[in-house]
Amino acid sequence: MAMKTNADLERQPAVSLLEERLKADGLLRQFEDERIPVVEVDSFPDLGRMVALRFIEWVQQNSEGVVSLPTGKTPEYFIRWTNHILENWAEPDIRNLRDTYALAPVRPEFSRLHFVQIDEFFPLPSDHPNSFIAYIKRHYLEPWGFSPDRALLMDFDRLDWPQDLSVEELFPSQFIDLSLRTRAPQNDTEVIQRDAIFALDTFAMDYERRIRDLGGIGFFLGGIGPDGHLAFNVRGSDFFSTTRLTYTNFETQATSAADLGGIEISSRKAVMTIGLGTIAYNPGVVALVMAAGEAKAAILSTAITEPASISTPASILQRLTHARIYITRGASAKLPRRSLHKFRHQSTYSPDDIVQAAMDLSMTYKTPIARLSDQQVADDPYCEAILSARRWRAPELKDAALEQIMTRLKKGSEELEDKRFLHTGPHHDDILLGYLPSIIHQVRSASNHHEFAIMTSGFTSVPNNFIRRTVQDALDYLGKRSFERSWSAGYFALPHERLRVEIAHEYLNGVVSNNREAQQCCLSNRVIRAVMDIYDERHVAGIRDRLVDILSNINAAHPGAKDPSDIQTLKGVLREFEEDLVWGHYGFDAQYIHHLRLAFYQGDYFTEDPTRMADLPPIRELFAKVRPHVLTLAFDPEASGPDTHYKVLQAITAHLQELPPDETDNVEIWGYRNVWHRFHPGEANMYVPVSINSMATMDHIFKTCYLTQRDASFPSYEHNGPFSELVQRIFVEQYQMLRTALGSDFWLQNDSPRLRATQGILFLRSMKLDELKASARSLRESVAPPETD
Repeated sequence: MAMKTNADLERQPAVSLLEERLKADGLLRQFEDERIPVVEVDSFPDLGRMVALRFIEWVQQNSEGVVSLPTGKTPEYFIRWTNHILENWAEPDIRNLRDTYALAPVRPEFSRLHFVQIDEFFPLPSDHPNSFIAYIKRHYLEPWGFSPDRALLMDFDRLDWPQDLSVEELFPSQFIDLSLRTRAPQNDTEVIQRDAIFALDTFAMDYERRIRDLGGIGFFLGGIGPDGHLAFNVRGSDFFSTTRLTYTNFETQATSAADLGGIEISSRKAVMTIGLGTIAYNPGVVALVMAAGEAKAAILSTAITEPASISTPASILQRLTHARIYITRGASAKLPRRSLHKFRHQSTYSPDDIVQAAMDLSMTYKTPIARLSDQQVADDPYCEAILSARRWRAPELKDAALEQIMTRLKKGSEELEDKRFLHTGPHHDDILLGYLPSIIHQVRSASNHHEFAIMTSGFTSVPNNFIRRTVQDALDYLGKRSFERSWSAGYFALPHERLRVEIAHEYLNGVVSNNREAQQCCLSNRVIRAVMDIYDERHVAGIRDRLVDILSNINAAHPGAKDPSDIQTLKGVLREFEEDLVWGHYGFDAQYIHHLRLAFYQGDYFTEDPTRMADLPPIRELFAKVRPHVLTLAFDPEASGPDTHYKVLQAITAHLQELPPDETDNVEIWGYRNVWHRFHPGEANMYVPVSINSMATMDHIFKTCYLTQRDASFPSYEHNGPFSELVQRIFVEQYQMLRTALGSDFWLQNDSPRLRATQGILFLRSMKLDELKASARSLRESVAPPETD
């Protein structure tokens, strides 16, 4: 087949009636500073629904076209909505949906489409459950009816490797050294590996040719990485790049760590990726990027509004006529003209708006709010909108902003009395990382009552390397006299809750006495008791056999693969042990720490949505027991961070909505965020002063207690190290905002020792149920296919 040229491809795709409808509804717009048209929706599920509709429309119009669809967590609701629409095509609600968005009545046919895989890790077996080939087959090819013969896949198992060796034999360390392209091999092994690299390069070249022979990609859908990457074209990628084998950067390795079993693995992988030039080869390509949450707002603004640059690979979409960015409201937060348009068209301006406008202006000029000139305030479009609506002068706005900031600082500094707190976290460590400096002050009063609830077992964040070491240590411990004495004394026969308390107390005693052996002994005791409970083992020989079986299973498993249920439980118990240690620092033992293990958290790639029947009963029971005055929760209504945060929020909100008003009217809800997502000072209405001592305490507790996280196997893309270090950096950055806004003298010369000692600020959002409901979609609305109770 002769390669098609751009001249052959200069045809316009069929008119999208769906886009015409989106324009009419005001969802598809392009402001004057936006170089790519944007579709903006309210929520993460809505994002998936709208992209699914656009994809189905394109397939109806291009039955033999070339599609390239993404992997990862971002397309979850795109996949679910597409499945739901296809499976219920003739049902009344789907007919109405099709009619609303002008889809053709005939169900789309996928068998004549060509599918192009976007990227893949290397080396990674094609049958690895987290390989992108497996993902594509599981979520696209098989359920939607693509023909395998028309799927262009990066299946490296089919290559003719040097000397007929397998990938595992060629690269036993699971690392590929691409410098062999240019340097002299040092031994026979490197000669073979160099030849293998050239085989991969040849594969990539042929892959690119085959895409171009098809005329290029007709429909491309992708996400956007924290560095602006598109496919695995990381920051600095050439706009004319083709399919190739390359390395990624730290940001990409961090976001891939969970898929591969830790950054120690993802950092050693190369990737095969189509290039930016591959995506743009067909000038008529319908290229969509979808993104949810404020965590993506900054990079989206750069890609959409600033000149196209290789420093932001996704900005290549500016060169494509039919490129569109599909985003949620939060993800649009840093698009300048769009945000200003929304702000100007508000019916009223709240105290949050006043603080946001004044703080942003203060940051722009690096000047305290009180010292901003009247002209600077009047010239700022956000401040001007408030002045006009409220008929204020500049001094009134500055005074109002400062009054609000002081009110928020005062509220964050309050030490409450006679309150019942229910602290909730989606995962272990979320509470500590989210707002420990506040807890430190609230636990000082004995009149307050505190209970801690971790909603999921968190087993997916426990690396196999940790389990391997820990189980081996427990095996070795079985042969020691100290174990024999404890066993003979009936230590392991103690009631579960009693033993939890004792082991946690002994471990912390080992910490303060700097006795590493005692700490290791406690960890082994916890593992042994967990094995006894999980497998109903009551004899040492049986416990030993179980530990050997666990080691065998872990050693045979692909890193990142879903664990069997028994190993999931063991990993979860270890995370629960860590949480017991954390709150043991403040005198809260097992009776105050609740591990709910909500049923929706099963370790699947796409976490199931919570259901009322399975997930709400333990929340109801705990809420009825505690009857909190203050309820805390991870506040991430657009899924900026892990999807578990978003789904736990839905479950808690659903329960609160069930309660009669007299049970919720007096409940104050504190929303917190941590390393995945941050409040703007205008969004937070509690500013908690954080001292060096509080930050050091948080860091020490994290590194002492969260044993599974100490090596930072699953780091944030913002920091290559433990989460506690990143949280400290965030606190300091937030303090610098308020230091600028209030002036350094406010802090250094304050009458309050606590404020003088402040070196960080923690932002929280206090709200009532009505505000929470307005921000977080209800449980039933959050799912793509309607679920039964």
